[in-house]
Amino acid sequence: MRYRVLGRTGIEVSVHCLGTMMFGAVGNSDHDDCVRIIHAALDQGINFVDTADMYSAGESEEIVGKALQCRRDDVVLATKVHFPMGEGRNRGGNSRRWIVREVEESLRRLNTDWIDLYQVHRPDSTTDIEETLSVLTDLVRQGKIRAFGCSTFPAEQIVEAHHVAERRGLHRFRTEQPPYSLLARGIETDLLPVTQRYGMGVLTWSPLASGFLTGRYRKGQPVDLSTGRAALTPVRFDPAIEENVRKLDVVEKLVELASEIGCTLPAGPDRRDRSAGHQPVPGRRHLAPTGADRPDTSPSPDRRPRSRLTARPIRTGAEGLGYPRHPCRGCPSRL
Repeated sequence: MRYRVLGRTGIEVSVHCLGTMMFGAVGNSDHDDCVRIIHAALDQGINFVDTADMYSAGESEEIVGKALQCRRDDVVLATKVHFPMGEGRNRGGNSRRWIVREVEESLRRLNTDWIDLYQVHRPDSTTDIEETLSVLTDLVRQGKIRAFGCSTFPAEQIVEAHHVAERRGLHRFRTEQPPYSLLARGIETDLLPVTQRYGMGVLTWSPLASGFLTGRYRKGQPVDLSTGRAALTPVRFDPAIEENVRKLDVVEKLVELASEIGCTLPAGPDRRDRSAGHQPVPGRRHLAPTGADRPDTSPSPDRRPRSRLTARPIRTGAEGLGYPRHPCRGCPSRL
């Protein structure tokens, strides 16, 4: 396993971060199985785990807390806040009132005294960014979080946040977690240059495009819209929708190219993310059989790669497929 520093935080993390969105009722409700997945990842050298308060209504955080009971000091733990947790007013968003309350709930569910990276899951148009940065700065000073970042923020709002932090003497966003894959490349136009300018770490969610880049969904094959990610956002998987047809067309071309260079389909995007300096956040629901814990990213013994997977031009559009240019605008709320 290779490691790199997360932005300019000085925190050293593995090149892969384990995502836990599918732990709990939404994906895998077997807590022991989920704990085994986390332990298998840690045993392979991964030291970075990402969750969120809203994943399975807090259940994912509870599972992560169980898994890290005896290994907390060795793990960089990230979680998020923003989406509503339960019914009633003032139970979500980016206000001081909510964040102060919800960070305590996350600490309780995670069974820890501190969070290494606390991320604002989405922008909140009803709350001044100064209000959000102010409470997050207080949490750093109180020792409850070590650093904070944002997720799926458009580039202009990140720039505004940095300007406000500088003017008001507040801590600033240290990371951004956008969607990014071979099928969703909109962040290349403006977001990535901004994060580079401010020295932010980049964690990319859905690096395998919700499973499309694993080969799980193929053209002409039926899609089960009743389970997993497809059940959460069926509009992204329904093969009757033209945009999904285009994604499947691209997948077929990538399968052919992966075969030519002698690697598995997931290996290409994995190499691409690592070479670009991003922290991909792949997740899984079930532990693979023994000997299959990691995808085989090596070329076949009798075949030497002639080029990187992204060398051949495969057109997906200027901004890719599946996400708008600014994913926080018009994206499904449950991500």
